[in-house]
Amino acid sequence: MGLHISRNDVPGHSETLNSGGLGAKSGMGVHGNECSLSSVTRQPDYHTMPHRHDGEQVNYVLDGEIWFYVGNKACRCRPGDFQRIPRNAIHWAWNRSDKPATVIQTKSPPAAEDAHNWRAPGLFDDDEAPSLRIRANEHEDIYEHDAEIAEESEPLTNGLYVPAEKLPLVRSQHPTTSGEPEVRGVYGTELGYALVGWPAGYHSSPYLHDAEALIHILDGEIWIFVEDRGFRCQAGDFQRIPRNAIHWEWNVSDKPARAIVEYSPPLLEMDTISLKAGATPEGWVALFDDEEEPRLYGNARIYGVTYDGSKTEARYGLK
Repeated sequence: MGLHISRNDVPGHSETLNSGGLGAKSGMGVHGNECSLSSVTRQPDYHTMPHRHDGEQVNYVLDGEIWFYVGNKACRCRPGDFQRIPRNAIHWAWNRSDKPATVIQTKSPPAAEDAHNWRAPGLFDDDEAPSLRIRANEHEDIYEHDAEIAEESEPLTNGLYVPAEKLPLVRSQHPTTSGEPEVRGVYGTELGYALVGWPAGYHSSPYLHDAEALIHILDGEIWIFVEDRGFRCQAGDFQRIPRNAIHWEWNVSDKPARAIVEYSPPLLEMDTISLKAGATPEGWVALFDDEEEPRLYGNARIYGVTYDGSKTEARYGLK
């Protein structure tokens, strides 16, 4: 399969809920060793049963409006909002609007049902030996839970949710040779999740981090280089960066490009990590509930490296 896949080559998935759930959804996604990333569209009136899974999930609303419920708390999420579901927390989703809602959702460890039932491809090199940290499947219909109380409640602004207008810019840690990316992002216990914008002409210097990254291109086009290879990434494509792989980006076009980027573990400076809701000095927003006692499963820093990428770029006709 390799580290890159075109949007047209990603298998799609659709389902209609029953056994208490209502409505239909469709989606597509990919996974690596540490995390999975998928784009899921839920139709009007879509309503899951309360369920849980042994993995953290963070959602980014791309289009439409959807309610996410975590225990007895409700979050009405609109485009640009981030929302987190902790490990093993009882949760469900409900599209209460009359239009579809599309959510880019990430999970760490990667979801077994996504990798198997959805046929989500793993982005691994042919000579790479995958070491998947697949988590348990979802569990449904085993809870006594008063869903009506939460469904009738007003939206609660809590540490598991941040609206788009309250997301600060993240101070860039990427070494660059031209321009600066625009980054707004959040983190939980196992993953960091960011909306990244690369201006026209942006060119980073080579760097690495001790974290796996999955990238989904939303708009525009960006070249992503992984050591001696280059990948032309266009809207809808998925790209994986393995842990500690030297890589860099170059927007050779005259238009900006945007992408969703997932990191596992999150990219955080050790001395500024916050385990309470709110932003770090760099601008990463922690999505932790007040009564939660979070424990980070790890963190990663960005390191600039001495690496001549010009020969790799020239091989693809880029100068």
